[in-house]
Amino acid sequence: AFCLTCYEREGVLEFSHDHYGDIVDVDTSELVEDSSLQTRTLMDKQPGALELTYISGDHAYEPGVVRVRNDDGDRDYSVRLTMPLVMGETRAKTIADRLLADLLSVTSARIATGPSGVTTEPGDFVETSDGEIMRVAKSSDKGLVRTFELAPTRASAGVVRAIEPSRVGHVAATPARPELVLVDSRFGGRASDIGVLVGVAANPWPGRVVLQAGGDLETLSERVVFDAPCGVGMLRDALPAGPLGRWDEGAQVTLWMPDEDLSSATGSAVLSGANKLLIEKADGWELLAWRQAVLIDEDTWQLKGLLRGLSGTQTGVASAGARVLLVDDRLQFVDMNKDEIGLSLSWKAGDADAVSFTHEDKNGLSWCVGHLKVEASGTDWAVSWTRRGADIADNWNLPEAVNSGTFRVETYLGEALVESLVVHEARVSLSSIGIDRIRVAEVASDNRVGEWASIPLFAA
Repeated sequence: AFCLTCYEREGVLEFSHDHYGDIVDVDTSELVEDSSLQTRTLMDKQPGALELTYISGDHAYEPGVVRVRNDDGDRDYSVRLTMPLVMGETRAKTIADRLLADLLSVTSARIATGPSGVTTEPGDFVETSDGEIMRVAKSSDKGLVRTFELAPTRASAGVVRAIEPSRVGHVAATPARPELVLVDSRFGGRASDIGVLVGVAANPWPGRVVLQAGGDLETLSERVVFDAPCGVGMLRDALPAGPLGRWDEGAQVTLWMPDEDLSSATGSAVLSGANKLLIEKADGWELLAWRQAVLIDEDTWQLKGLLRGLSGTQTGVASAGARVLLVDDRLQFVDMNKDEIGLSLSWKAGDADAVSFTHEDKNGLSWCVGHLKVEASGTDWAVSWTRRGADIADNWNLPEAVNSGTFRVETYLGEALVESLVVHEARVSLSSIGIDRIRVAEVASDNRVGEWASIPLFAA
């Protein structure tokens, strides 16, 4: 999968990339007489197809199968291989193409040299008398004669040449300046949690990033430390608004997120908290989840089966290029005190330049009410709604929460405010005369008004 070949040298296994190495200049005058031999195999029959079974990361870790063909081979002769590794369909097909190409490499060779060949080892590349570049697969010694078994070089498969996961890579010799993402939004925590959700990414990763914050550069203090990069990316295509808290089967998220391996999950797993993503919009962030993830290009993913507007966030249009943050345990929550709410603080991640950010404690705002409806009752409007919040269990097997609180109700005629009142039950009766719109919001314990839900009125 990573274009590596394994060799044994002096009792030690070594790995090297194909096409990476100097070509050894073999002096033909030093070759042992009649030692050169070229062999072609599989001349009578070539496989017409190769079938690779793998563990699908695109479909909830179920078995996946890809099949690649050789038009010049025997259609009745196919090779079946099983590779118990988790991968996407694109990567599996790349590997299958590579394996089939290896099977069709029919030429091998053998040469023997005198003392001049002592420095040549398995893994080196040599040029044969007909100009073909071959790699040394095996060597053996008999007296002063060293014999080499040569194999054809592989064609490049164009896959990622990385063997270590990026999140635990070596410290970079020239570390990149970290990218800092600060999120002031609901994220699934408690409403009483005051702070900022933070993500940091860099490529190459410097090994450790200290996040500092303060009123200015002179008063910066350490807040948290990141030992691994977070999943930070951006939207390739715009995301339209969608249904709130329900499956959105029509929309899809196309995003670029390097060095991440997103996976699919069952609907039950998603409802239990798997596969969450924060997407930045003009008016804040939306928290959503997905069922199906497909790798469509290098570091580019397409997510389908979306569950929109989670944890009280609002769905809305997100433009192409919008920032995206993968929600997992690599993110850090930075606690803040109430005195820092509304202040513009300087935030600095590692060697990156400081940025200014004002925390407004949006996580502490009341959720937008749900099921806002209006019914005609004589000359009045009977208005009702349902309270929503992090303290209300999202489970039909539990008792229904008390539908009360402190709510602000406003009526409008055009853009003019007609009346504003505060009620403590999730219903109110209003005169239908002289109004054409109603909006409702819950008021938090600190008297801040949450997000508004609005509904137009029509003549009864």
